[in-house]
Amino acid sequence: MSDTPDTVIRSISDNLRRIEGVGAPIIFADNVPFIGHVGGVIKATLSAGVSSVDAPGAEVPTAHLRLTRHAAEALIKGLQDIIVLADRNNSGAPIN
Repeated sequence: MSDTPDTVIRSISDNLRRIEGVGAPIIFADNVPFIGHVGGVIKATLSAGVSSVDAPGAEVPTAHLRLTRHAAEALIKGLQDIIVLADRNNSGAPIN
């Protein structure tokens, strides 16, 4: 059976979805209220502020990161690079 254009496109699309991490969540954070390490695992909790009449200024956890040292260093470098790019873009427009 030969590949038809539809099957080739479907295969490429499926591979791109896997590469892009379609299933990965988008995590919003305003703060990092907890950091630590246990047994070589670096831990950080991200949180976001919520507005509520009952609890003004409250924060809720949005993610708990557990990273190897290598992953933490890569994340730090990536975030620093993004901050440099954001600082260069004074217009406030998205850089992507």
